Amino acid sequence: MDYFGIKLATCSSDRAIRVFDVKQDQYSFQQQLKGHEGPVWQLAWAHPMFGTILASCSYDKKVIIWKETNKKWDKLYEYAGHESSGELCISALRNDVNMTVVGNRLWLFTCILDLEI
Repeated sequence: MDYFGIKLATCSSDRAIRVFDVKQDQYSFQQQLKGHEGPVWQLAWAHPMFGTILASCSYDKKVIIWKETNKKWDKLYEYAGHESSGELCISALRNDVNMTVVGNRLWLFTCILDLEI
């Protein structure tokens, strides 16, 4: 769920991310995002001061940054520099993707089983 609770994104072993608009208790499908070549394990939303941005991490060793503009999602950036694959996580024992704001900058942190950050 995004910062405002109006968008929901799901990830799956089918290599796809699905984004839904949320209004009260109603969920309406918005778009399917494809770009990973393996199961997508984790998602992270950016702070809304940077727009509607979502990061995804996959078994394919990639982290993809997605951006919504005018109700359409596009790939903004792709990082494929990790040597191992797996799901994303916050600790070094798992794999993770996380976005945080430091000052007025958005930072993306990834940790995959190769222990590279």
